[in-house]
Amino acid sequence: MTVKSAKKTNSSLKGYNQVRLVGVIASATTSREGVFVRRLEIPQSGAREIFELECEKEEIIKVFRSMKVREWVEVRGRIRRRFWRAGGALASRTYIEVTSISPR
Repeated sequence: MTVKSAKKTNSSLKGYNQVRLVGVIASATTSREGVFVRRLEIPQSGAREIFELECEKEEIIKVFRSMKVREWVEVRGRIRRRFWRAGGALASRTYIEVTSISPR
């Protein structure tokens, strides 16, 4: 197996940051500074994954907030990561920025 260089060899290549998740709403909606937050659980055989979802888009906040805990949904969005300093140490948090959400 060979490892390819991260250098662009084709000027038409561009990055793409989009995710599609199907799972169940695992928490009630909370909000902070106009950002609505929920958790999404992806049940899998022998394991589960939990992702934090954030929504700021006015046109989908109503749907985002109306979803019930344990309701199956499909979420589309982008992976985001925030960094900050806390007590002299660098901290970070990864979440999904929701661009659409719909019941399954």
